[in-house]
Amino acid sequence: MFTEHTLRTRLPIGGLGLPLHFFESVGSTNDMALDLAQGGAPHGALVVADTQTRGRGRGDRRWVTPAGTSLAFSVLLRPRLGAPQEAWGIGVAGALAVVDAMEMEGAEGVVKWPNDILLGGRKAAGLLVDALWEEDQLQAAIVGIGVNVLEGSAPPDDQVDFPATSLQAALGRVVDRATLLQATLEALARWLPRVGSADLRQAWWQRMAYRDAWVSVEDRGSETRGRLEGIDADGGVILRGESGETVYVGAGAGRLRPTCPVN
Repeated sequence: MFTEHTLRTRLPIGGLGLPLHFFESVGSTNDMALDLAQGGAPHGALVVADTQTRGRGRGDRRWVTPAGTSLAFSVLLRPRLGAPQEAWGIGVAGALAVVDAMEMEGAEGVVKWPNDILLGGRKAAGLLVDALWEEDQLQAAIVGIGVNVLEGSAPPDDQVDFPATSLQAALGRVVDRATLLQATLEALARWLPRVGSADLRQAWWQRMAYRDAWVSVEDRGSETRGRLEGIDADGGVILRGESGETVYVGAGAGRLRPTCPVN
């Protein structure tokens, strides 16, 4: 059962999960966690909802969270960074945590840059990181994670701009949401100390979708194409253009899609 009582018996995990704020229905777990952060809530505070009515994705896109089928939660972090530019690594730690948790269930996920998780080429999970800054000091980061877990959680293809799937569809069996949440928090606690390290970036690249394939990155009406060759120190992607030139696309850019070289 995915209930507040069930979750409380498994928390905290690696310093994450307390206090727990559980809701049957909420607009956005990230919005709730941001309010808690501004009110002084501690590192590790966790907001979990069975249903989100106004879930947010990147670029103001919606994240649909049907009741009883999905995993939707946000973790409040108060990390100590070596430099402000390391902040992108917090989202990477979250993405790797989801991949690790899926692997525990027997599903092989990959990260579609910057922070979507694919199973069999279809989107099964996504992350959204909100941050509170005071000048150049990060006061809090909210890592929001949504996972399509059970049948009925993935929207039909005609309602999304990228095909979706669920863990149940990928595995052919039911997955316990509380167990998946526990595994994700355990993995997140392992990855967070590596934020800012080359080790984290290398692990991200090893789990990256479309490595060495032709991709396009669309951002504000412009499109950049090239072969995906790596990740730079600031979390952007390194592409090899058709003329052999190296192209850097920053971490704040928009959508990445597989494509073909221009003839």
